[in-house]
Amino acid sequence: MNRIRCLLKSVSIASLCWETAVSAWAQGSLTPPGAPAPTFRTLDQIETRTPITNLPFTISQPGSYYLTQSLIFPGETTEGITVQASDVVIDLMGFTLEGSSPAVGIEAESSYTHLTVQNGHLTGWRIAIMAIGNNYVFQNLRISGCGKGIETAAQAVVADCQVVNNDNQLDSFSGIYVGNYSSVRHCIVGNNRGAAGWTARAITVGAYSLVNDCLAYDNVVEESPGLYGISAGSNSRISDCIVRNGHREGITAQSRCSIQDCTSSDNVTGIKTYFSSLIERCTTTQCASNGIWVGTRCQVIGCEVSQNLYQGLSVSGDGNRIENNNCSSNASSGIFVFDDDNRIEGNHVFANDYGIYLRYWGEADKADRNLVLRNSAHQNRSENYHVGSGNFVAPIDSTGAFTSDSANYSF
Repeated sequence: MNRIRCLLKSVSIASLCWETAVSAWAQGSLTPPGAPAPTFRTLDQIETRTPITNLPFTISQPGSYYLTQSLIFPGETTEGITVQASDVVIDLMGFTLEGSSPAVGIEAESSYTHLTVQNGHLTGWRIAIMAIGNNYVFQNLRISGCGKGIETAAQAVVADCQVVNNDNQLDSFSGIYVGNYSSVRHCIVGNNRGAAGWTARAITVGAYSLVNDCLAYDNVVEESPGLYGISAGSNSRISDCIVRNGHREGITAQSRCSIQDCTSSDNVTGIKTYFSSLIERCTTTQCASNGIWVGTRCQVIGCEVSQNLYQGLSVSGDGNRIENNNCSSNASSGIFVFDDDNRIEGNHVFANDYGIYLRYWGEADKADRNLVLRNSAHQNRSENYHVGSGNFVAPIDSTGAFTSDSANYSF
């Protein structure tokens, strides 16, 4: 009897396991339902963009616009692309907008803001881009064969642009011209020509602006009242830039500016600033006039000033600090001081006509109350130190006795 009961239990357990297995197997077809549906969105779904397929073209709505091919403007008197809306992006997609003078390539009026133009080439226009509103961005552009480059207003960003081989024979030339609170970086403006007798500017920024890592070279205007390399309004900063060949003022900045780690060579005046500005770790060489010119209450620190055809470092006003500069082989003075109350310290002046020159009585004006200490002067042709009375000049040691920590040395 017990054996029968055990056998019935075994059959019941086996039956239960079979039913469970059959239930597990009967969950549906193993045949795949088909290819999976795409989960990504198309570019048009992400951002609706409008193609620009012909010129002239007017943008009257916010949004993104792009070129599908290079375009040639058939007219002469209007604009290639006219922007009449805010919040617009124009992507040239690597293509060229080609026009003819006196037309403007891309124009936006002052009432519109937040325009971006990027990634392409403009050529043949009277003005490549004239966008006089605020908050504009221009990046990765090449402008050539035009009369002028980029002209815009305040709060602009211009980055990674080239303005090269342009020729304006009608009036003033400007390569990149932006207003206050703007930034120009990684740009090249070179080999451009302006009309005879007109002022020309390679890179110009308004007050409170930044210019960084830019190059201006070989810009030419015959009989020009002024050809300027990099010009900045007050409270601006210019850094890591190079300006070369022919500019009346290589780098010029107004009041309360800083100019750092820049090179200016083969210009008329290398670097010039007016009031309460800093020039630091810069190089000026082979300029036709002064290497560096400063006005009042400026600092010139750690600069290399050599082979300029007039003064190496010209101190025009009072209250300046001139420290730790190397001034060599300049045609007139290594350091020339016109005015009073300046501090001249720790400089080395070598192989100039005069080393350190302070004007005194008997000359047109007298430089007075200047502090001169810890300088070294060597092999300057006329005098190592031309300092006169009325100034605070530490002892000039020509013996090598090293008797004073503040002494000036002449050898």
